[in-house]
Amino acid sequence: MNEISSEELPSAWSLGSFESVDEVASLLERKDVLGAGKAWWLTLVSLCTTGLAAAEVGAVDAREWSEALVRALDIAENSGVLDVVDVLHRRMMAHVAAMRYFGTRKGDPVRDPELVLAWFASHFDGSVDVLEEELRRAAASRGCPPREGLEWSMKFLSSVKTALKSVGELVDLLETESQKSLAKKWCKVVVPI
Repeated sequence: MNEISSEELPSAWSLGSFESVDEVASLLERKDVLGAGKAWWLTLVSLCTTGLAAAEVGAVDAREWSEALVRALDIAENSGVLDVVDVLHRRMMAHVAAMRYFGTRKGDPVRDPELVLAWFASHFDGSVDVLEEELRRAAASRGCPPREGLEWSMKFLSSVKTALKSVGELVDLLETESQKSLAKKWCKVVVPI
């Protein structure tokens, strides 16, 4: 990463004026992005998502937008600004979209189905049982009177449900039967919403 730029970090509002993925890639190399807030990161993620979606109309830089999107989600999650409820479903959908638009590619952190499945599983210590327990805890808070954590629990359930749909789309893209079987095992998890 580069040292903090002499320029001030663009506001969330001004991110909408970015026209190229190169501008975003340069921005993501700056150390001062780590100090940006949640709204800023979600705005940047939205911008990158729009760039990826432009693949639908043949945008030549859509693949690079998918890479910027995954990188932005990684940085925001690793810095603690966004958590699993913000990242899990967005990143899984970005991976599947990139693979559908541009094909799979072994070793590519964005388009390798095995790496993507491993990334998903890592959020639950690689264990379906851990995911099921986290889902049970989150679902238990739904029926209780409003309290701290209820909103997070609902977002968590929704994020996992959406992410598992993306895991299901990985099944046909995985090469080995063992990997396909593993993805199917994750997909059998029932999200109680």
